[in-house]
Amino acid sequence: MKTTNWKSMDSDSGLGIGGINNDQSMPIIPSAEAIGRRMEAEKSAKVCRKCGASSLDGAMFTTVVGSGICDDCY
Repeated sequence: MKTTNWKSMDSDSGLGIGGINNDQSMPIIPSAEAIGRRMEAEKSAKVCRKCGASSLDGAMFTTVVGSGICDDCY
């Protein structure tokens, strides 16, 4: 009977299941200007009174303009 010696795989090689432990991307750190723009956008965003969805999240407020209720809730 022949025996085979198996070598273990390094998980950082990307050859494991789904490339475990191979995500080495740098985190995105916003600049002060980007943070300021986001804060200004949040001040002017419409927020649904029923579900809390925001126009920044893609909620639309076209069915009853000025009601404060998004189209999904109306």
